Amino acid sequence: MSAADAARFGTGLAFVVMPLVFVFAFATHPGLLRPRVLGPEQLSDRSRGRRLLHAGHGLVTLNTGLMIVVALYLGRVVTTHGASWAGLVGTLLAVLGTVSLAADKGALCLTMSALDGLSDDEGAEIVNLGTAIVMAAGLVPFGLTMMVQ
Repeated sequence: MSAADAARFGTGLAFVVMPLVFVFAFATHPGLLRPRVLGPEQLSDRSRGRRLLHAGHGLVTLNTGLMIVVALYLGRVVTTHGASWAGLVGTLLAVLGTVSLAADKGALCLTMSALDGLSDDEGAEIVNLGTAIVMAAGLVPFGLTMMVQ
């Protein structure tokens, strides 16, 4: 198999596997069809005993590599059809969004899966800490102000 054939096969595989990973990851979310903002207690409950949800977040993190392959391919297709600037800008935006998604899902996977191993008493403490953060107690408003500036 030549390098060109391997690249073509890998790109085709990325087009097939990438959407399947997203279907699996979204299917593992509890209450997906009833979106709502969760408080600290609901977030703590959602993160405990949900290994399949954590696996879905981990898979989405890994799936971002396939998303970059797809973005590069589609950018090349646009570029070869006479819109080189659009292909370049679109590819750069897609890769930037994909890297942002990887950072978001990676952090979510690490933090939520870390809460999964806590005892009930430790889980209650986390809820108290989460409540303090949501209510912007302590230096949290200062930290949020610094992030906005």
